[in-house]
Amino acid sequence: MKIYLYKKINKYILKMKASKLVLFILLIFPSVIIGKTSSNSLMKPGANFGSDGLRKLQNENYIIVTYESKADYPNGFNPTGGKIREGVTIYINGKASSNFTVNANEQIEIHFNSSVEDLTSFFDSETTDSNANKISSVDFSHFNSSSLKNVYKMFNGCTSLKEINFLNFDSSHITIMESWFYNCAKIESLDFSNFNTSNVQNMASMFSDCSQLTSLNLSSFNTSSVTYMNNMFKNCKNLISLDLSNFVLSKVNTMSSMFSGCSQLTSLDLSNFIIPNVITMSSMFSGCSQLTSLNLSNFETNFVEAMDNMFDGCNSLEYLDISNFDFTYLDTSGKIFNGIGNIKYIRLFNVINMRKLSNEDFANLNKINDLIVCQNENIINSSQAIYCCCDFSKNPLNCDCNNYMTVKYKDKVEYTKGFINDGIANRNEISFIINQDLLFRKNETFIIEANNSIDIYFKKSITGLQSFFSVDFDINSKNITYVDFTHFNSSLLTNTYQMFQGCISIKEINFTNFQTSSIKIMAQMFSGCSQLTSLNLSNFDTSSVSNMREMFRDCTSLEYLDISYFDTGLLGSFSNMFIGAK
Repeated sequence: MKIYLYKKINKYILKMKASKLVLFILLIFPSVIIGKTSSNSLMKPGANFGSDGLRKLQNENYIIVTYESKADYPNGFNPTGGKIREGVTIYINGKASSNFTVNANEQIEIHFNSSVEDLTSFFDSETTDSNANKISSVDFSHFNSSSLKNVYKMFNGCTSLKEINFLNFDSSHITIMESWFYNCAKIESLDFSNFNTSNVQNMASMFSDCSQLTSLNLSSFNTSSVTYMNNMFKNCKNLISLDLSNFVLSKVNTMSSMFSGCSQLTSLDLSNFIIPNVITMSSMFSGCSQLTSLNLSNFETNFVEAMDNMFDGCNSLEYLDISNFDFTYLDTSGKIFNGIGNIKYIRLFNVINMRKLSNEDFANLNKINDLIVCQNENIINSSQAIYCCCDFSKNPLNCDCNNYMTVKYKDKVEYTKGFINDGIANRNEISFIINQDLLFRKNETFIIEANNSIDIYFKKSITGLQSFFSVDFDINSKNITYVDFTHFNSSLLTNTYQMFQGCISIKEINFTNFQTSSIKIMAQMFSGCSQLTSLNLSNFDTSSVSNMREMFRDCTSLEYLDISYFDTGLLGSFSNMFIGAK
């Protein structure tokens, strides 16, 4: 705007004092000082105009919001009169508006007069703005969030929201993120890779009911200050994978329903979850219907009071490891194992206060065939992984926890039909195989890598090991290099005929604690063990043995054999006992 001073008053003005001059100009040209604009232009603090006549924004603090469908604001942007929307100005196409209508796919700019600390329920469709459920995108790239502390329910019920631009978003001072995106039912992807969450204390229900969410980047999340994570991912029904490897949970005390309803998750790695202060885990994994395995052996449950319905609805769950769980402070029992009817294996070794659970806790498990429950309450402070194989037709709290043998192989071998063999009757008494820390049932396919071992667990004490490792029935036995019977209950054994027949690679057998007092037949027990160089059988009680025929046949490398305590009083057949031996 230009000021023109008429020639008739030029001389008069020049003779005025400065104070009078200002008063004169105010009276004659008031619009010069107060910034009055023409009817088709709008001035506002911090704005100017360029040569094209359009408003230029400087040092603005605003959020851009796009609406999917028409939205009417006849009473302005703050119809409820809440404090949260005080001090904002709405601009549509560069023009400030009070009562306005936003057309479909049209944008508004929400300008803030000062820095913002609280955006609680700012776009909450239930309490603040009934039009919020029509918002399709939000852009924070021009928003100053450096003072922001609370975003509780900010987007609650924004059921049409599909896109959020967090470019330049400063989250370093936020302490409350509870229910931030609650029921954002159409949003498919969220990227928080530029976030600093070191001060966040509450993430409860943060993504709850984001039912279309498929991609979630939490790689930069610092959760070291978080206390509440209950319902955090509840009903994220399309979330296929979730990487929480960077989560630090040392202060978390509530995890109830954290993953409840995540029905597309097929796996969940929680190996980094160190949770010494958690109090409640109720329904933590309920409704995770596609999960097939869960290893929670690292969970510290010392102070947990509630675990009810923890796995309810995990219909595909076959393997569950809750070893090292401590049930000491558990208040709610009776439904921990509710709803996992297809479970095959449960590990419970080193569990503390298992007896805190009642038979009701195992009610559903009682109906399952071939269930393996591994527990040991007698070695609470031991790091040794000793298992108990329970038959759930009996009391699961009273089990024999020490009945397995360890077998090592030199080359890679595969059991395509499992470890069971119709030709070896007593393999039917096997409960399961542990291979590289994984459990397999006796009839399931598994592979043993070179120089690895397996642990073979038995559901009860058996009477015979005849042909158990015979190559005539198991060709993979030719790769066995070592067998350890230290933890095997052999008290009822009566027959070891051809037990190691043809095991041409076996070099060592540990018979510590091996009981032989009831064995009657030892014929061909070591026949063809051509790599054996030493055997100490000084602990063998052979007082009941009647047959030792060809017991050491073709042990061509045998240099040392201690049978100094053999009792041959009932021995009837011992022909060719050492034939072919060195």
